[in-house]
Amino acid sequence: MNEIRAVAIYTIRDGIRRKAWFPFAFGLLLGALLIFIQYGVKVQVSAATPYAENIISSFFFFWVWGALFTTAGLGASAIPIERRSQALLTLPIARWKLIAGKLIGTQVISAVILISGYLFSFWIAHRQHLEITWNSVYGLAAALTASFVVLCLSVPLGVRLPAMVTGTLTIAVLLFNSLNEELIRRTGLEWPRTVHHYFPWMIPTVAMNNAFFKSNSNIDYLTLTGSALIAVLFLSVVTLWTRNSELSRD
Repeated sequence: MNEIRAVAIYTIRDGIRRKAWFPFAFGLLLGALLIFIQYGVKVQVSAATPYAENIISSFFFFWVWGALFTTAGLGASAIPIERRSQALLTLPIARWKLIAGKLIGTQVISAVILISGYLFSFWIAHRQHLEITWNSVYGLAAALTASFVVLCLSVPLGVRLPAMVTGTLTIAVLLFNSLNEELIRRTGLEWPRTVHHYFPWMIPTVAMNNAFFKSNSNIDYLTLTGSALIAVLFLSVVTLWTRNSELSRD
């Protein structure tokens, strides 16, 4: 396991050096801009503010989506960047260990960003004496699960596909999930519910959007666990499928 740990540490250092923070920063700035447009520049968050929980939840939601886009970018380019630089490919490392190390290292970066956003939102809510329920913990769990699913998709696909194609496919899955949830909430159509039941990557984005609301949402850790297990299955299948391929230069 020393090889996996070494690849993970290398991935963390490489991710910090690369310009991987642009999607996260863009998502955060977009969230702040939308909040200011909706509630005004002089908005004050307090327990007496009617929409305080909405402001904090929206802030956390945009923080999460910025982190997920950053995670998708890092995961999609994790293997392709090695095909170009050949930094790790000259070492005697098994394919699955390289993929596992890349995934773990990128997951650590994503988890640090997500947990930092949660703690910052929690601190604001606590400082303003807002009621904090288990919805916030479930929202963080959904965000962490989503980042793990993103990496289980993007990292192994990068073995065969270019980074741009891999990232596009991964983001399409994320956006499809969000759009499908909106169809379920706003329409009476049956097919979105059928897709929700059978589609393997259904992360409850509502949980991330309503993380700091007082009202109890449908907390379902079984769905998160199922999505993570299916993601591991996909990761295993693609890793086995690519085990005999050569990681040649692009």
